[in-house]
Amino acid sequence: MTAPTDFDGGQRVLEGVMDLTYLSDVDAGRRAAMAVPSSRLPGDWPADPDQIFELPRYWREAPELPADLREHGSISREHLWDLAAQADRGVRSWTEVMIASFAWGYVNAPYGPFRLRRILTDTANEPCLESSLRAAADRALDDAVGAYHLLRTPPPDGGVRLRWYGPAFFTRFLFAASGVGGSACILDQGRADAVRRLTDDSTLLRGADWSTEEYAFYLGFVDGLCFHKIGRQSA
Repeated sequence: MTAPTDFDGGQRVLEGVMDLTYLSDVDAGRRAAMAVPSSRLPGDWPADPDQIFELPRYWREAPELPADLREHGSISREHLWDLAAQADRGVRSWTEVMIASFAWGYVNAPYGPFRLRRILTDTANEPCLESSLRAAADRALDDAVGAYHLLRTPPPDGGVRLRWYGPAFFTRFLFAASGVGGSACILDQGRADAVRRLTDDSTLLRGADWSTEEYAFYLGFVDGLCFHKIGRQSA
């Protein structure tokens, strides 16, 4: 198992004040991570935050892709964070950041542009897309769990959930929106599988539409794994 596949940006330590409802889940994740034997920790972790991906032709030709990103021809974590900083200053839309994070996540998938277009053109999403992303991005700066809860919860229940936009990809958006040193981590099937392998617990993070409690557990796990790894290196 290698770090870039399983835990991106693992040096970020969980910080910020969040709803006390989820603190027990965060603590459970930390305890699970601290119980992982050192012999099972990835040797090359954390991942290099400067990895650059060339955008294939099907992304460069996607009309939804921002023009400057198309001209640049590649994308990286640093680029995503820069785009998010521009959106935070009001000089770029959060929808463009979402599109960029989608292209980053689906960089090697020819069907990626189709799945992006399905989100952008859905009649239920169109009127509220930018405002929903902005609300989640604002929350992500100091409360990654709260931002996750917003994007996972339907509007009738107080959230800003968008159709066709699940956790595996909206956590990429939150990862960008929380910025350099932020606490929002990506959770997808590969990372969920990695948690189960490291803990030998097949009941953890099953499925794909993970609850807010499960995301809080995951952030606690990544935070605990960082502390475990760094603590052993400095001992």
